[in-house]
Amino acid sequence: MVGEKVQLRIEKMTVGGAGLGRHNGLVLFVDYAAPGDLLLVEITEEKKNLSFAKIVKILEPSPERIEAPCPYFGECGGCSWQHLSRNEQLKQKHNLIVDSFRELQKIQTFEIRPLLQSPKDLHYRNRIQVIAENGQWHFRKKHSHQLVAIQDCLLVEAPLRKTLEQSPSNIKSGVRYDLRLDRDSKVLVTALDENVELVGFSQVNRFQNDELIDHVIESLSQNGSGDLFEFYAGSGNFTFPILNKKNYNHIWAVEGSPALVRMAHDLIQQQNISSKKLSFHLGDVGQFLKTRWPKSQDVVFLDPPRIGAEESVIKTLGLSRPRQIVYLSCHPVTMARDLKRLLAIEKSYKIEFIQPFEMFPQTDHVETLASVTLD
Repeated sequence: MVGEKVQLRIEKMTVGGAGLGRHNGLVLFVDYAAPGDLLLVEITEEKKNLSFAKIVKILEPSPERIEAPCPYFGECGGCSWQHLSRNEQLKQKHNLIVDSFRELQKIQTFEIRPLLQSPKDLHYRNRIQVIAENGQWHFRKKHSHQLVAIQDCLLVEAPLRKTLEQSPSNIKSGVRYDLRLDRDSKVLVTALDENVELVGFSQVNRFQNDELIDHVIESLSQNGSGDLFEFYAGSGNFTFPILNKKNYNHIWAVEGSPALVRMAHDLIQQQNISSKKLSFHLGDVGQFLKTRWPKSQDVVFLDPPRIGAEESVIKTLGLSRPRQIVYLSCHPVTMARDLKRLLAIEKSYKIEFIQPFEMFPQTDHVETLASVTLD
């Protein structure tokens, strides 16, 4: 019950970043725990099949527990795994992928490749969001609206760190701001309100982004003729490299953000790209698929948001039966759900591989690439 204190051995880390332990048949999730920890915890919230707890005391620390390098760790809600060794972070991320696809592997067998480590484990982010208050920058506490005053963030690139060191000037107190680097590494500071639509790098970790692009291009098959359909295309982070490296008859790119589509159209004009080779459409993917379906000789590449693809999109892809679907996801659980739906509609599809990428060191987040082809 809430308020009860119990001893708990942590078994593993979970999607969301918490450690998992069991007490008298009850599954408990504990933030800032480490696999192997023996903890005294206090139950803070109860649900039907699981509960949440906070650490009261570390009775026996895990061998993989380290001193977090950031002085704000444990207060700021941005990082969940700075207290884990790098090797343990990589191991736990691989385990998260295996767990996420366990049910799908009961349907068919496929390869889960080793996690590709980020070139940098600190100073890799090119954008963050902060709150200005009383002449200082702030992050929010984990699961809270409370503010934590900061003057540094070990995850961001050097120009952003310099910005955080300085007291914010000419800004409104109580307002959330987006801090990001442009392509020339200049810091852009933007107040966030309902009239602002942000654009910038498609990937927060530019050091790993090139590796990601290369693997996407390598995964896309080029046998025979056909078009490429790219859904949730952003501003063309993958579109333009694919256009330069592959020779599809036509690329149909679809994105719902007007600002990102404008960026893509600007680049199309700058590079004088023929409309016979690339069409960049503003709109909803589901609505687009009502007007144009992929054919059997075509290839589909989709990179949906964290919630995954709409069920109608997966259904249309299953019924239209393109020869290959390459799926990039920032959330393995929703990806596994979508692939399971696809296989239920068209049983001839075969998952070739799952390739995870470490895009966000010091957190539980993993980027995952899958290739699905017709048997």
